[in-house]
Amino acid sequence: MLVLTSLLLLWPALHCSALSKKDARVRTKLTKQLPPGEVFIQDADYNAGRYGYYVSQTFKSTNVTAPRVNMLKPFTNCDDGSFLFVTPRGVATETPTAAILDASGSLIWTPNAYFGQIYNFQVQDYKGESYLTFWGGNDSVGGHGSGHYYMYDQNYRLVRKISAANGLGADLHAFTILENGNVLCTVYEKTPVDPQVIFNHKAIASTFMWDSLFQEFSLETGGLVFQWRASEFLSLDLSYADKRPATSKEPWDWSHINMVEKDAAGNYLVSLRHLRCIVYVSGSTGEVLWRLGGKDSSFTDLSGGEASLMVGQHDAHWDEGHRFITFFDNRADWAFELEHVSKGRRLEVDLKEMTVKVNATYVHPRKIFAFSQGSYQTLPNGNVLIGYGYSAAVTEYAPNGTVLCDAYLQPSSRFSSGDVQSYRNLKFNWTGTPLTPPDVFLEGKSLFVSWLGSTQVRSWALQDSSFKDGRFRPVLHAEKTGFETQIKLPS
Repeated sequence: MLVLTSLLLLWPALHCSALSKKDARVRTKLTKQLPPGEVFIQDADYNAGRYGYYVSQTFKSTNVTAPRVNMLKPFTNCDDGSFLFVTPRGVATETPTAAILDASGSLIWTPNAYFGQIYNFQVQDYKGESYLTFWGGNDSVGGHGSGHYYMYDQNYRLVRKISAANGLGADLHAFTILENGNVLCTVYEKTPVDPQVIFNHKAIASTFMWDSLFQEFSLETGGLVFQWRASEFLSLDLSYADKRPATSKEPWDWSHINMVEKDAAGNYLVSLRHLRCIVYVSGSTGEVLWRLGGKDSSFTDLSGGEASLMVGQHDAHWDEGHRFITFFDNRADWAFELEHVSKGRRLEVDLKEMTVKVNATYVHPRKIFAFSQGSYQTLPNGNVLIGYGYSAAVTEYAPNGTVLCDAYLQPSSRFSSGDVQSYRNLKFNWTGTPLTPPDVFLEGKSLFVSWLGSTQVRSWALQDSSFKDGRFRPVLHAEKTGFETQIKLPS
C-alpha cells in the first residue's frame, strides 16, 4: 500500500475523491484558451478580459474553488511570511467567497461552506489565540447588510457566530476584537425621524433614516459596554447624502459609518462616509471632540485644503500614536466625483495646534479608481498595502510610494465596473493546522494532492507498506508546488 504524507505528519491511508476535472470556470465567454497553472504573471490577455471577467480555478483533489490572480509585480518580492486575505464577489463571480493566498498567489484556505457575501476577512487575537474572522450575509440591505460575524480557530473549526448587542444586527463594515476581550463593531438601525427635520416641511408619509451606531460589548457574554449613536451627537445638516426617499423601505442613509477604532486613551476614531469626515469620539461621554473634513472641519489645513478634502473615504486608522491618520480616499461617492483616481492617504495631525497636512499619498500608476470600498493597511515593515475595493486590485507600496507588488483579481480593463469587488485586501501572519487529512486524487500514474488550510507543508513523502514486514518505506519525495501538487508515480 502506498501512503502519501507531508513531511510533518504520517497518515495511515489515502483519502481520495473523484471530482470535476475542469481547470477553471468563468461567467463570461473565453476568447482565448486558459494556460495551465494556478497564477498568471504579467498576463496581458488576462487584463484584456480574454479569459473572462473573473477567472477561478478548480482542483482534482478537492471541490473548493479559488480566484486565479494576475501578478503584475509578484508578491514574492514582498514575501514577509504573511498571507493575502481577499474576498472576491460581484456579478462576474460564480460564488462570493473569502480566500487566503500565499505570496505566489496560490490558495491556502477558503471556506467550503456558503455564507452569502463575505466582507472584512482578517486575523484577530482573543485570549492569546489567533482566529479568522469575517462577516457573511446579505449585503443588499441598505448598503450595510444583514448577517453575522464568524470566528474560526486555527484548526478551522467554527467557534462563534456573532451579532451586535441588544438584538441589533452586526454591520459588515467593521469588527474588531479588543485586547480587553470586548468586541467593537459598527451597527445600522432604522429610525423614524420627523419629516420636518429632513425636508423642512411636513411630508405626506412617515420618514425614516438609517442611523449610524457603534457598540463595544463583551464577546463572552454579549453584554453592552458602550454605545454611540451619530444622530445624538451630530447634526443631520452635516450630511451630503440625498434625502429621498427616506421611507421605511428605503431609509435615508444620512451618515454611513464604515470604520471605528479604539485608542489607548479609550476614545474612538470613526469614519462617516456620507459626512465626508472622520470624527473623534469621547469614550466616556460620546461627545464628538473634533471633526476632520466635511462641513466645518475642526482643523486648520496646512496643505491648501487638500488634507481636509475627502470623499467616500474608508478604513481610517491612527498611526504612530496620534501623530498620523491613514485612510483610503475613494475621491467619489454616489453623487459626486472629485477626481477619477482613488488614493491612499496619510495625514499628519497636530492635536495641540489643531492643524493637519498631507504626509503621504499613494496613487497607482494605472490611476485605479474605486467608487466604493477600499482599505489602507500599514504593515509592520513600514510598507503600505492598499486594497482598491470596487476595483479588485491589491498593491503594496514602499513608504515613498514606489509600487513593490501588484496583484489583480479581475482584468484591469474591467476596473470600476463592479464585475469583481473585494471590500478590504489585507495581509496577516497565520498558522493553519487543519484536523482533516490531505486530499488526494489518483489519475492514471499521477497523484494530485492538496491540504486545505495547512500553512506548514513544504514537501510530500510517498511511502510503501507492501512488504512482508508491513513497515512503511520511502518511495519518493515531491516538493509542494502551489496549492495542488501533481506527483508522478513510479512504474
